[in-house]
Amino acid sequence: MPRFRQQGLPFHVGLLSVFVIVLGTLSGSITWYNYSENAATATTAARELLQEMNQKIVERFQGTYDPMIALTEILADIPSMQTLPTFEHSHPALKPMLRVLHYHEQIFSIHLVYDNGDFLELANLHAYPDFLRTLQAPPETTFGILTILQAREGNPSRQQWKFLNDRNQLIGEQPPEETSFNPRTRPWFVQEPQQTGPSISRLYIYNSIKKPGITVSQRFQGDATPGMIGVNLTMSHISQFLREQNFSPSSQLILFDNDGDLIAHPDENKSVRAERNPKTGIDRPVLATVADLKDPVLDTLLNRHQQGQWQNGTIFQVRGEDYIGQITPVAAKYAKGTLIAIAVPLDEFLGPIAQTGMRSLLFALGALIMIIPIVVFISVGITRALRQLAAEAGFIRQFQLSGPVHIRSSIREVRQLTESIATMKNALNTFGQSVPKALVRQLIETGKAMGLEGERRELTLMFTDVADFTTLAEEIPPEQLTLKVSEYFRQMGGVIHAHGGTIDKYIGDAIMVFWNAPLRMEDHARQSCLAALYCLKANHQLNQRWQEQGQQPLITRFGLHTGDAIIGNIGSEDRMDYTAMGDTVNMASRIEGLNKNYGTRILISDAVVKRAGDDFVVRPVDIVVPKGASQPLTLYELMGVKDGPEALRVPPEQLQELSLWLPIHGHYQERRWHKALEACDTLLAQIPGHYLATLYQQRCTTFLHTPPPEDWNGAQIFKIK
Repeated sequence: MPRFRQQGLPFHVGLLSVFVIVLGTLSGSITWYNYSENAATATTAARELLQEMNQKIVERFQGTYDPMIALTEILADIPSMQTLPTFEHSHPALKPMLRVLHYHEQIFSIHLVYDNGDFLELANLHAYPDFLRTLQAPPETTFGILTILQAREGNPSRQQWKFLNDRNQLIGEQPPEETSFNPRTRPWFVQEPQQTGPSISRLYIYNSIKKPGITVSQRFQGDATPGMIGVNLTMSHISQFLREQNFSPSSQLILFDNDGDLIAHPDENKSVRAERNPKTGIDRPVLATVADLKDPVLDTLLNRHQQGQWQNGTIFQVRGEDYIGQITPVAAKYAKGTLIAIAVPLDEFLGPIAQTGMRSLLFALGALIMIIPIVVFISVGITRALRQLAAEAGFIRQFQLSGPVHIRSSIREVRQLTESIATMKNALNTFGQSVPKALVRQLIETGKAMGLEGERRELTLMFTDVADFTTLAEEIPPEQLTLKVSEYFRQMGGVIHAHGGTIDKYIGDAIMVFWNAPLRMEDHARQSCLAALYCLKANHQLNQRWQEQGQQPLITRFGLHTGDAIIGNIGSEDRMDYTAMGDTVNMASRIEGLNKNYGTRILISDAVVKRAGDDFVVRPVDIVVPKGASQPLTLYELMGVKDGPEALRVPPEQLQELSLWLPIHGHYQERRWHKALEACDTLLAQIPGHYLATLYQQRCTTFLHTPPPEDWNGAQIFKIK
């Protein structure tokens, strides 16, 4: 041992020991690390999937209730709703009500309750055969009409059912009979009798079909009898939607409220339970609670939520098993106090990862045992040669580069290493003759190789382009054009670099620039706007000088956009390019190309406007969907700065022009075509031929004769670049 301490271990012994220790430790560490990272990734993915699932259900709620709310508002405004029902005549409101039920199967019924107590209900009965049999309705019945007339003129309160088929034809009716039912006692009628807008009731069980549901109601007024219209919506479609969400084999997915009452369950039958009336001894259906499900996982979810110990994506234990859960509230507008809960066993995410980790560990141990003899054989063979190679490496490290390298070995790799060291010595010796050795040493000690890699980062990108450059290039000799373009790029590049921009590439006469990479820049959008304005000013000055010299100008247009992009080294290992890629890059290029459609010089997106701050004067130009885009974006013309360098401030006459333009844009977006045309005439009277005013004048004239569809959002869709 003292000898080893002084001289060190033999190479083959040291290599074998280190190999076993390092590879064993590395195998275990990698296995553990992979399991930990994969488990963390799986848990993160589970949280995201749970959140996405709950958001999906929230959207389904909104997509279900919003049309019903709008439908209730529309029906309440129909004048025929104010007509009192009779047994003898068909009510004029039945026609629009039938159309609604034909197109919305999830609606159970629509009813009208008048302040005098009269009642008219149109019900969708074909999905409820038990209720049809109770009513003794014809088998082909699709819709049922219930009319209730309150007692008056000596007559008692009476009700009558009429039955229609799927073609809205009357196929049967019952004679009027006395009834004690008074619809004005219903909770949704009593609760808010003066409600002016739509109101959504709490969940309750419909007495007729014994199913849970809600009522969307709204009062209607008028010269005739006022009252209230209600749309009854069952929870059946929500339960069906929950059943379709096969998140995992053992996942739990329910809707409940803060009191623990069950709102919806994938099994619709579990949303209702039977409760015996102690007085009559007859079972009646009531809304179930989470406790009625007798599920320990859901009980834990509810208890932790009620105790305020809940956090979305949390991991909790039930009977020794780990679960991951998510609770998301539904907007109070739709169902106040309603929550969406989902819980999934964590093993369904992590079980396969643990099995893979164990197999990886066993595989690594087997490989280690098999490789040990090979390591011993090779290490013994190269021990002697390595000593000599180590000595030569020491000479190179000290920049002692003279003398040949003579190392003999029967191992091919050692021979190749010997040849490489000899070549390196010669190359460094030659390189040192033309470059100071101190500089070469510094490059070797501090230089870092750049690999192929990328990262997602928010960037502001700018594309520039010269108008009609192709025509100009055909008219100017190549030598003169090269000098002209070089001078142009020199001026533009100087301004861009002064404002922290990174020039990605020159594409013919165009320039691609981005900010916030490679160095981070908090105000990248602001700096890009300043660069664009200064470039425009430099371009104007350059064109003035060229025109004085009898040369043709280069009219530059700019497009700016802010968003996430992938930035980094792209290419191959022998040829790399530091560049940006992604949809944001494409949008910036498309925005620049749209200048020619609006007669502008600098177009920027609404993302740039929000990120750049309030220092700039911008003109709203249009809402567009560029080629290749799926979502509309708002374009602005960058005109100058509000406070700042005098050279970048907007002249008073342009501010006056902007004040005349803004009403045009506002009226156009609000579909006020006549007012927009009047504003266009005002602007064109002061500035004849104004490009944007002329463009919008043409659009408004067209829309006056051929209005856009109701869902028109003002966006112009471009099919070409």
